[in-house]
This record gives sequence, C-alpha cells and structure tokens, in this order.
Amino acid sequence: MDMNELWKELALLADHAKTAVLATMDTKDRPHMRWVTPVILDDRFGSIYMVTSPEFTKVNHVLANPGIEWMFQTTSLDTIITVSGPMKICRNASLCSEVLELVSPRLRTFWKLNENPHEMVVLETIAAKAVFFKPVEGTKETITF
Repeated sequence: MDMNELWKELALLADHAKTAVLATMDTKDRPHMRWVTPVILDDRFGSIYMVTSPEFTKVNHVLANPGIEWMFQTTSLDTIITVSGPMKICRNASLCSEVLELVSPRLRTFWKLNENPHEMVVLETIAAKAVFFKPVEGTKETITF
C-alpha cells in the first residue's frame, strides 16, 4: 500500500466514522486522549483538520508539544488507522469556514462546551507517519509521508 492508497482509505474511514480519537501531551508529558470530529479536505493531501475553541485545553497542549496522534477506526474494529505528526493552530478565516461547513452538523458537544461560539480555531495535522492495521487479518503497514 502506498501513501495515496492509505490516504484514500483514511478519508473513507473518517467520512464513515465521523469521529476519531486525538492524543496530545500536556506540559508535564502526560498523555490526554479525547474523541473529536475530524475532517479531511479533498484538496489538501496529508492534512487532517478539526475545529476547536482557543480556550480548550488541547490548544495549550499543542502549543507546548505539537506532536500528536490520531486514531480512526471502524465500529467493528476491523480497520484501525493511526496518524502521527505535528499539529498547528490555524486562525485563517477561510480555512475555518471551510472546515466548519463540513463538520458543523456533528458538533453538538462543541457548541455546548464552547462559551463563545465566535471564537474558533482550526487545528491542522500534517501527517508524518500512518499505520494501517487490520487486526482480524493480522496485517499492519506503516507508511512514512
């Protein structure tokens, strides 16, 4: 499997699952994992996006340690894809609007927790490495970007 095939699989999985697990590290190098709503834009190969509030803890984690990891999985857990790489905070209004348009119907929890709905940033991950795992088949492939 090459990186293009893996990225197509990831895009399909992300579109179907609608959620993923994001792992960050705090300033004391303690891991934090949470369910989030990612989006993969067709015209931006190798990047994963999500909307968040600049007030949420994960933003401070990214500022302190931009190295993160994503985990995408099917409901039956027969396909699991992890992606790691640096994450950065984007305040670009156009990008924020594009990402928000795609994920806004799935952000019920975000709207409840974000005290200021006009304050948003996009977190962008640039994929450095991905692992495509099929537990039932016992196969695992690692792709470096």
